[in-house]
Amino acid sequence: MWALLLGAIAVPLVDLAVKWLGRERLARTPVRLGLLGELRLVESRAWIARVAGPLPIVPMLAVWLAASGVLAIGTLVAGLSGWPAGLLVGGSLGHALESALRGRVDDYVCLRFWPAFDLADVALAAGAVGMLADVVLAVSR
Repeated sequence: MWALLLGAIAVPLVDLAVKWLGRERLARTPVRLGLLGELRLVESRAWIARVAGPLPIVPMLAVWLAASGVLAIGTLVAGLSGWPAGLLVGGSLGHALESALRGRVDDYVCLRFWPAFDLADVALAAGAVGMLADVVLAVSR
């Protein structure tokens, strides 16, 4: 349970802090990563924001809280590791907060061979892979 809580708190804090610290610099001048690509600010609006307009923070966080609760209870009942769930909860909270407060998500890692992404995206992907591995290992026992 501690791993889940740590991921839920640390991922959005670090992601939003990196964006806050880098927003000024990356908006003016990208940081080159050689052949890999660059670090630059890329604004993207969530599909629901494009359809419905600005997203109210209370309903968005209520949906996030309900989904996170279901994930946490499922993780505890199934006896799975809390790390993948924490990464999923933290990554989704980072995006939910940013979408609700700013109306968009700012990505900052732009690789030549991949769409732009941020730390919350990495946490979501790692959490999904970890959750899948956890479930496969639990079923095979």
